[in-house]
Amino acid sequence: MKKPLSFDAYGKEIHSSVVHEGSFYVIDSYIRKVLELALKYHAWAVIFAHNHTNGSPMPSAKDINTTYILKNKMDSINIKLLDHIIFSNYGSASMAELEEFQNIFSESE
Repeated sequence: MKKPLSFDAYGKEIHSSVVHEGSFYVIDSYIRKVLELALKYHAWAVIFAHNHTNGSPMPSAKDINTTYILKNKMDSINIKLLDHIIFSNYGSASMAELEEFQNIFSESE
């Protein structure tokens, strides 16, 4: 399940929705749905979340690539990507809290 959470500038959740269930192969249409929802609800920021049904919550190469693409697209419409959280039967991982990915979520000056 792939689910973005949208927030206003005060940190209040304004919308969450499942944008995809099952495995996915067409990232562009999936990212487009996330962007459309963020714009529709006038989001200031988004936290992206999904689950790994079998295995580790650590980000896969596909997760990392998707996060970079999503971050670039969100930057282009002035919406912040606060985190990409991955859940599994073994726990969860916040990419924003993992040192190797903090550069994705840090503010650029």
